[in-house]
Amino acid sequence: METLPNRPLTDQDIIKYATKFKIDHFRGVFSRKGSHWVAFYKNKDKVVYFDSFGNLTPPIELQKYLKGNKIKYNYTNYQNKNTFNCGHLCLNFLQCKNHLTGNTTTLSVHYFPPIDVYDDSEIALLNLQTYNTFPNINETNNHFEIHLVNPDRLLNNNKFPTCFITLKKGCYDIKDIKNQILAQINNFNNDLEYLEIEKITFDIGIDQVDFRTTIFSNGTICFNVENSIAPLLGFEKKIMNTTLMVIDHRKYQI
Repeated sequence: METLPNRPLTDQDIIKYATKFKIDHFRGVFSRKGSHWVAFYKNKDKVVYFDSFGNLTPPIELQKYLKGNKIKYNYTNYQNKNTFNCGHLCLNFLQCKNHLTGNTTTLSVHYFPPIDVYDDSEIALLNLQTYNTFPNINETNNHFEIHLVNPDRLLNNNKFPTCFITLKKGCYDIKDIKNQILAQINNFNNDLEYLEIEKITFDIGIDQVDFRTTIFSNGTICFNVENSIAPLLGFEKKIMNTTLMVIDHRKYQI
């Protein structure tokens, strides 16, 4: 944090730079006689307490103030002895805590202190709350096709019936994506009624236990098209011939 002064920070410094760095929901500073800054981050009943020396529980006064909340604290040491950067590190902790950045469908988050995990640990994003919506589907990832590949389904032009799916730009969860796709498939099926051939069936969802995307369809799913939606859903850009497709989100970066 190069813009911070190279000296111990005062309470006025903390307030000034918390405002300058636009730290969300900053409540202010509580100070007493001493020479060490600590910080905490609270979200509902969950609290993360930060002490740059690490492996130190919150002061008794703070524990009483936060009584009834679940308090976690960092075990890692970030500050050397006989240094004065505790205030700098506290501001960095508050600034970086769960702060998503990015202006595309790819976002990043930096945790300070870092999350301690085991070698076989897995991390998943279960919920995202934001004050502003951002599109995860746009003109670069909004398309795929469904083919009814069967000799009995050939049309007069010797081509198989093909449903072209194109989603509008927007911010969608999996249910929204499903509804958009089904609406277009229903229109396609209605146009096929006079041909008396099998209609397209389709379903998509997320397994809430292992977070896998599943697609059921009696057609061939073609993800190998321009502006394919496949990467967003965790699939490869290729033709899927099976009637049941399962993708494990843990093996793909979405």
